Amino acid sequence: MENVTLFIPIATAIIAALIGVLHIIMSKQKQKAKKVEKDYNVFIVLGTIWLIAGLASEKSGIWPLGLIFLFGGLAGKLREKKK
Repeated sequence: MENVTLFIPIATAIIAALIGVLHIIMSKQKQKAKKVEKDYNVFIVLGTIWLIAGLASEKSGIWPLGLIFLFGGLAGKLREKKK
């Protein structure tokens, strides 16, 4: 029984260390990767579809999400034009 209670903290520490090492490796690779242009048209189309679908169904919680996506896409487009 003592071996099991000692094993759990050691296993947790080893797993945390492995996750930390993987995080460092992934962040280094991400810095080397090219930056991708964001396409805000996807958010506009998705928001419009969800807004219409949510308003068409009477008891749906989709339309607020559609409104959020639509406004997010429009805000991204306006921010992109300013640059």
